[in-house]
Parts: sequence; structure tokens; C-alpha cells
Amino acid sequence: MNSLSVQNSSVADLKLAPEGHLKIDWVKAHMPVLNRVREQFEQELPFKGLKVAISLHLEAKTAYLAKVIQAGGAEVTITGSNPLSTQDDVCAALVEDASPCSPNIIRIRRSINST
Repeated sequence: MNSLSVQNSSVADLKLAPEGHLKIDWVKAHMPVLNRVREQFEQELPFKGLKVAISLHLEAKTAYLAKVIQAGGAEVTITGSNPLSTQDDVCAALVEDASPCSPNIIRIRRSINST
């Protein structure tokens, strides 16, 4: 994890990241069509130079969708649209994946912390 991703994000608990990675990896293993789209995006970079903002129910499937858009060259900013459906472990995994050497950092913002 790097300080840049932590500074640009707000998550309930970064220690939940390993569980979030497992969920995102499961989605990746079970969504072959989205994987094919990702491969095409990585080659063609259709979103290169674009900034994409995503607001939706933030869970493993939508997190992987954001990663696919990011693979297409976009700078992606993502926020959960509903704090009750936002999965904290998935958010932590996205923050942990962010790299200062990558121009495409996924930022996570939670407007309400669920308890």
C-alpha cells in the first residue's frame, strides 16, 4: 500500500483489503466476457486520456468493472452510491491496488461510515 492512495481515499478499514482481493479475484475468474473486454481495452486503450467518474453500488463486480475501464486507459474515480451496499473490504482492496507509478489511480470515497 502506498501513502498516495491512502491520502486520496477514505475507507472504513484498510486491514480488510485481503478479503476484498479474494472477492475481486473471484469475480475476475467467473466473468469471462468482461475479461475479454479488458484484454481488448488493454490493447486499444479506448479511454486513454479520459477521466471517468463512477458512482454505483460498490461491491466486487462493480469494482472489477472499474478496473476494466481503468485498463482501457482511463483515470478512474469511484464512489459508492449507497453506503449500505458499499463493501468496505472491496474498497480497501481497491485502495491497496493503487500505485503511485500508475497514472490511473482508483480513489474510494465513502460519504457515510456504516457501523
